[in-house]
Amino acid sequence: VLICGESFLIDQALSLVTGFLLKKEDRWFGLESLDGAAVPMGDIIEQAATFSFLPGPKVVLVKNGPIFTPATGTGQAYKEKDLDLLTGLIEKGLPEHHFLVITSQGIDRRKKIVKAVQKKGLVVDCSVPMGARKADMAEQSAVLMAVARDITSKAGKTLAPNAFAALEDMTGFRPRLFAQNLEKLVAYTGKNKTISIEQVKTLVKREKKDPVFLLTNAVLDRNVSASLFYLSSLFREGLHPLQITKTLETQIRKILGIKCFALGLAQGSQIS
Repeated sequence: VLICGESFLIDQALSLVTGFLLKKEDRWFGLESLDGAAVPMGDIIEQAATFSFLPGPKVVLVKNGPIFTPATGTGQAYKEKDLDLLTGLIEKGLPEHHFLVITSQGIDRRKKIVKAVQKKGLVVDCSVPMGARKADMAEQSAVLMAVARDITSKAGKTLAPNAFAALEDMTGFRPRLFAQNLEKLVAYTGKNKTISIEQVKTLVKREKKDPVFLLTNAVLDRNVSASLFYLSSLFREGLHPLQITKTLETQIRKILGIKCFALGLAQGSQIS
C-alpha cells in the first residue's frame, strides 16, 4: 500500500488501512514501524520479506519514505537503485499475510514503483492542489468540509455555515490545525448542538497565512478596510515592507500599462 499526499489526510488513511489489515489486539505485535528517512532500503526489504515468529498478519510500515522527494537533513535519500530493489520486491510479491505500507509526500505516477504498487496492491492519493486558483481553493474547501463533517457527526453537533467559513478563514488550508480547532470548539460548546460563528471568533485565533495577491486585489478594488487588513496580516507573517512595496509597485505599473494601452486604442479609434 502506498499512501501519498497531505500529511493529515495520510494519517487518516493510514489509520483506516492498518485498522483493516490488523485487529486491535494484533497491532502491538503485528505492526513494525520504520522511519523511511533514516532506515536503509536493505533493512526495509529485509523486514518486509522476513517471516514473523508470531501467528497472524505482519504489517511493515515505512513512514515518510523519500520516494518522490529527497530526504531532508541527515536522513536517507532513496537512490534509483534503491527504488529498483523495492519495485523488484513488490513485483515478486511478499510472503503470505505480509503487508508493506509506505507513506510519502507528493506523488509522481510516472515512476515505475507507483505502477508496480497499482498492479500488486493499492495506491491512496491524498494530495490536494495547493494553488490559489478558484478550482484549487474549491477543492481545498471541500476537504475541510469533509473533515468538519466527520468531527461534528461523531460529536453529535452541527457547524453553522457562517461558522465554517470563519473557521476556514482563520486557519487556511491546514487540515490538522483546522481539525484541532474544531475539536476544541466541540469541547467548548458543551451541550449545545450547534457551533456558532460567535463561538469560533471567541475561541479560535487567526493563523491563516494570506497570500500577497489578496492585498493587491483589495487595492485594485479600492477597498480600504480589506487592504489594511491584509497589509496587517502580511506584516504579522514577517513579510518585509520593501517586498510589499515592490509588489504594489509592480501592480500599479501593470495598471498604468493597461490604461496607456486603452487610451491608445481610444485615440486610434477617434482618428480613424
